[in-house]
Amino acid sequence: MLEIHRIPLLVSLLLLSWLALGSTAAVAAEVAEAADAPLRPLEATSFGGQPLYRYDIPVEKRAEVYERIAALEAKADKSEQDYITLGYLYIEVGQFQGAIDLYTRGLEAVPTSFKLLRHRGHRYLNVRQLDQAIADLERALELLGDDNKDVVQYRLSGEPFGTYEHWIWYHVALYHYLNGDYAAAAAGYERCVETATANAMLIGAVDWLWNSYQKNGEPEKAKAALARVPADIDIRPGYAYFRRVQLYQGLADPTELIDLSKPGLDWNGLDITLGYGVANWYALQGDSATAQKIFDKILKGGVWNAWAYVATDREQARRGAEVR
Repeated sequence: MLEIHRIPLLVSLLLLSWLALGSTAAVAAEVAEAADAPLRPLEATSFGGQPLYRYDIPVEKRAEVYERIAALEAKADKSEQDYITLGYLYIEVGQFQGAIDLYTRGLEAVPTSFKLLRHRGHRYLNVRQLDQAIADLERALELLGDDNKDVVQYRLSGEPFGTYEHWIWYHVALYHYLNGDYAAAAAGYERCVETATANAMLIGAVDWLWNSYQKNGEPEKAKAALARVPADIDIRPGYAYFRRVQLYQGLADPTELIDLSKPGLDWNGLDITLGYGVANWYALQGDSATAQKIFDKILKGGVWNAWAYVATDREQARRGAEVR
């Protein structure tokens, strides 16, 4: 037996976590990773064929999160909620594939869980496995049925975060959007608008709905969608999707949303999210050069799981394939 007290704290926590799983190979892999801090495992491959590596999480945060993971993994009989919580924790340390594997284990224990299917479908979209994502999400809708439409989803903090119905439809719509089926995407986002339980969710759904209608050549429907977000809606200042909607409504200037002089390598999640909306707006104005400049900056940013990045990745890869 390894003498855990002689191993650094982070490695010990990782080891305890995987010992709970009973996998010697997994233990060795995780210990090797923790011992070599610069190592960033491959989590996914972009639609354009580029490697997408695990995020570099500060050591202190990793130690804290892995301690929580170890405690939950050590439970012999995990509940559906335990698997949901563990999934959030794996994402906290950048383990998208780990979260997917975790949800798979959860579904073996609770095969009719629309909740676990919703979460795994989300993560499949993050890692660009679209076929697996839609299979999970459509099955989640079947299991949701009419009896579970009001079931609330909660964040890791315990804060209510809309309903499972809303978020399943959100990701179904995103799947269609990424595949260029904008009519199906719009239909999904209409369901998201109907099921939104907070202004932030409504605004986010309207934003993607506007983009779906515009890309489907239906500008009048896009304009009508914007009317669902009044200028005086109660929302926190600076909310990215609200700023994008304000741009579409003619209430904001694109130069107020993004700094085009900022190097793409320095773009964070907020820059990327705002940038995608601004790029689409420029494209509609006929300024394809500025739009492309923004898309290029988005793909140089490091937040590869952000939906704005995923959508840009998909569209640019598809455009490149068409050119070839």
